[in-house]
Amino acid sequence: MVASNRHIRRKDRDTLEVGGGKMAKLMEYLGVAMMLLVSISTLTNVSRQIITLIRANDENSRLEKRLEGLEVDNRKLREKVRVASESGYVEGLKRELMGVGSKDDYWILLPEGMVDKEKEAAEGEQTMTKLERWLQMFTD
Repeated sequence: MVASNRHIRRKDRDTLEVGGGKMAKLMEYLGVAMMLLVSISTLTNVSRQIITLIRANDENSRLEKRLEGLEVDNRKLREKVRVASESGYVEGLKRELMGVGSKDDYWILLPEGMVDKEKEAAEGEQTMTKLERWLQMFTD
């Protein structure tokens, strides 16, 4: 029986080759076509991934440059805040903006209530004549 099974298999195989030669070639072409299709699909996907990777790298480089610029700007702003919060800088601005005094002048900061009284006195003096102011200065 074993020999006859081998003989049948060979015989079936020979029959398929002889009778199905066209079918075998068709199957071979289909196999090649499927391999080509898979290869083209794979290459297309790989090329798309490469393009996406290149774009991502470009975007990453652009963002890193922007980040570096922002960090430099941040350091500059922190330095400006530090300098602006120093009392010497604030006093210098007062001198510069008010247009009076020099670097050797001393500034006296008055409490709010005193400033209001001084303003009222200054407004009152503007309505007085020079003689009245002179008299007030020596009589008060």
